[in-house]
Amino acid sequence: PLIDATGRVSVIDLALSTEDGWLIVDYKTARPRPGESTEHFATRMRQRHADQLLRYCSQVTALDSRPARSVLYFPRAALWIDL
Repeated sequence: PLIDATGRVSVIDLALSTEDGWLIVDYKTARPRPGESTEHFATRMRQRHADQLLRYCSQVTALDSRPARSVLYFPRAALWIDL
C-alpha cells in the first residue's frame, strides 16, 4: 500500500519497473455485459477507473520521478486495456 500526502491509501495490484518507467497493472473481475462490445466495455471501464489509476501513477512516480503508465487487466474476460 501507498499513502499520499493527503493520507489517502492506495493498494496497487502490481507495479513493474521497466526500462521506460513504471507499469501499473490493476486487476478487475468485471466482464462485458451480455451483448456489449469489447470496445464499449473498454470505454466504460476506462471511465470508471481512470481517476484511481491516475492516482496510482502519480503516487508511484513520486517514489523515484520515473514516469508511470497504467493498464486494466480483466482475467475473466481475457482483456488488457491501456489507459
